[in-house]
Amino acid sequence: MVGETFKDIIKTEYEIDPSMYTGENFIVVRVEDYMGGGGFSASDDLMYLESDKEKTDLKGKWKYKIV
Repeated sequence: MVGETFKDIIKTEYEIDPSMYTGENFIVVRVEDYMGGGGFSASDDLMYLESDKEKTDLKGKWKYKIV
């Protein structure tokens, strides 16, 4: 796990230790919503993954599974 957020957070950033990933990786997000209105609420320009070398756009449709 990289991090977690509770309540109304406008912008959240998580630092990922490079030793946590090698080879092909997936971004997995778990959203628990007990009161409605949960999920991603950031504008498209704030949905990205950034490293020293590149910035990857994460806006758009994501695959999801309700469990």
